Amino acid sequence: MPARVMLIEGDRPTADLIKLGLSRLNLDIDHHLDGADVLARLVQRRPALLLVDMLVPGLNTLELIGEMRRRGWLRQTQVVVISALGFKEVVQQAIQMGAVDFLVKPLSVDALVEKTSRWLGLQVE
Repeated sequence: MPARVMLIEGDRPTADLIKLGLSRLNLDIDHHLDGADVLARLVQRRPALLLVDMLVPGLNTLELIGEMRRRGWLRQTQVVVISALGFKEVVQQAIQMGAVDFLVKPLSVDALVEKTSRWLGLQVE
């Protein structure tokens, strides 16, 4: 059974690039363009990995990570924040809240695939 990944990315071309790159890993990718009802989606899908843009419409990513930590979900869902906002303070805050990594845009697809395989314990094909 493929590992479940939820991608919350408001920019369709970026999302398409991420999905194309991750297709090498044979993942079950659930993509959403906005952050509406993200907690309900997380309950329904229970992904192993959440890739979430820092500035997606309808979502405060840091509050989401905090809520996931309060609910104990970070034990089963790793969170990776993606953003063009690579400021040291923003990165540190996301990591302190419980994100396992912070990727700065523009993304290196090869690096994303390599890191995703490591986060999920998969072999790159």
